[in-house]
Amino acid sequence: MDQLCLLSGRAHPTLAAEIATYLGLELASVELGNFPDGEISVRLNHNVRGCDVFLVQPTGPSVNENLMELLILIDTCRRASAARITLNQLTKIRGKAKASAQAVRQSSLK
Repeated sequence: MDQLCLLSGRAHPTLAAEIATYLGLELASVELGNFPDGEISVRLNHNVRGCDVFLVQPTGPSVNENLMELLILIDTCRRASAARITLNQLTKIRGKAKASAQAVRQSSLK
């Protein structure tokens, strides 16, 4: 049976820690940072070869940065030969949908 590895991005480390505690796992060590030019740097300090990797990275505020970090984490795990990668991507869609519905209502009233 493959080993389960739990990884977290920088978007919500508290949520990832709570998930790890609930599952009885430890978070795998990941170094995340930014290069001087603003690009995202990811370094896995845990061997994920052949593991089932579960990524926790909500895409809340700073959606673009959080989504790019998630995509880079996926790429890094893939290149490190993870067997499977599962995402826990929590999104806040309702707020945007509500705002766009309100805009439609306002334009139809004119």
